[in-house]
Amino acid sequence: MNKLIMLTLVFGLHSAHAASLKVLKIKGQKAIVQVPASMDVQVGDTLSVSEDGGGESTFGRVEGRGSRVDGAFTYASQTIDSKTAGFSTSTDKTLMTITAEYGWNTGTFEFGPLVTYGSQSVSGVDTSTWSLGGFFEYNFIENKPGELYVPYAGVSVGYGSSDLGGGITYSGLDYGVYGGVKWFPLNDTLAFVPFLRYQSVTRDFDGDNGSTSKDMMLGFGVAKYF
Repeated sequence: MNKLIMLTLVFGLHSAHAASLKVLKIKGQKAIVQVPASMDVQVGDTLSVSEDGGGESTFGRVEGRGSRVDGAFTYASQTIDSKTAGFSTSTDKTLMTITAEYGWNTGTFEFGPLVTYGSQSVSGVDTSTWSLGGFFEYNFIENKPGELYVPYAGVSVGYGSSDLGGGITYSGLDYGVYGGVKWFPLNDTLAFVPFLRYQSVTRDFDGDNGSTSKDMMLGFGVAKYF
């Protein structure tokens, strides 16, 4: 038995399989097509259409972008303003972080939880940092199959701790604002994501003393959508 279904056809080069579809009606960019029972399609599916060297058309389903998993690496040049026992100091340092995220994509907005690990060395003192939180991003172009470049801006908030070793641990809030572009050069579901990020990390020592790290960070991430 053949199926009768309305599909949106997107022309492009994607992984595909040979199939025969009969176009019954076209209105604008939408078509009603008749597909064979062996072809597993559902209402709302997006198909790609391409031609081989012999003029034979092939069809394949375009993967969605409803959710994502991603990882990112950042490098920061920082200035830390500290106040201890009434004395203020300023120290320059570098910081490297690795971030893992899981997110949901509505097209315009993306959001979800994140975990960050950082490592730094200042004046011979090594510090490792963990942070758990969430992110929210706004896409200036709807992030949907077929879009090659998606510029975006985002914010993140987390709560983390810094371990100086020897059982000395400080905790506090992290927040950041960032922006970049999600680039899909290989297919519709794998994005390369260069970005620039400003981040503030606060750590409290004993309630009266603490430090605030202000970071301008360059980063690069890879995101897999599904």
